Amino acid sequence: MGKPFDIWNESSPLAEEAYRRDNCRIEDHPGGSGTCVIYCSSNNIWFPNEEAVFRRRILEDDAYEWTRIRVPGASREIFLRDIYKSWYVTGINDRLDTLDKLIAFLRQQCRGYSTVVIGSSAGGYLAALLSAKLEAAYAIVFSAQFELRNPWAMEANPFLQRYRQEEERSRYYDLKDHLADSKTPVYYILPGKSPQDLHQLEHIRQIPCVKPIVLRSRRHGVVVLKGNLKDLLSLSREQMEELHRRGQGKALSPIGFSLELAGVKKTLAALGREALAQVKKRLPAARKGARE
Repeated sequence: MGKPFDIWNESSPLAEEAYRRDNCRIEDHPGGSGTCVIYCSSNNIWFPNEEAVFRRRILEDDAYEWTRIRVPGASREIFLRDIYKSWYVTGINDRLDTLDKLIAFLRQQCRGYSTVVIGSSAGGYLAALLSAKLEAAYAIVFSAQFELRNPWAMEANPFLQRYRQEEERSRYYDLKDHLADSKTPVYYILPGKSPQDLHQLEHIRQIPCVKPIVLRSRRHGVVVLKGNLKDLLSLSREQMEELHRRGQGKALSPIGFSLELAGVKKTLAALGREALAQVKKRLPAARKGARE
């Protein structure tokens, strides 16, 4: 086990160095479709909470989520991360240090484009907020949080606790009012056996723009098979709407969802890749046990 790292200690030189960075990557692709896609990293952007992991992922690798699987054909792509893993309550850096400043910056960057927003968990929280504030074409969010005053978020996060009485930062702790009148569909894919995700589902069930797709799973995060992500992110808004319509009133297993989305051949391929990834993940531990 590595040296623990208290990222919420703002006097940490490593945290200060990282917060001075942009924590935003913008890529332009000439000849694209006229779409700007914003990818919002989750609190899993670096894990576990160890100094070596933080140094490698943030300071050395300059890592962002969603860089390997993307919406095809975008003209502009924007990758965001929150190095404090606090639902972006302190923005992304020491210049864009509130959500309002971040929203204003992104509004400028997206001007003239049709905007799509993607995120999971804490990244899904930001993606849902941005979908309304930027009047995006649509958003796809996985296991998103829509309110942060719950035990799974508030009780575990010192920054959320610190700023809960500060209006400028806490005004977005509950997204219900911000989404209530939004015309942007938020396609919300969640695990229907996860208590924290069921709490969020109940919280926004009456919000018209949020369109849940419930899978029979306990896995918080990107609940679909990873091999399905490319096909899923390739769908148009109209195709996402049809996927939501077909899933209303029922809960599919991740495999059942994959069959609906991609068919038998691609589902078998996705399952094979997941099985291989699990084997590779377990090999180091198995080798270590054999040596001991």
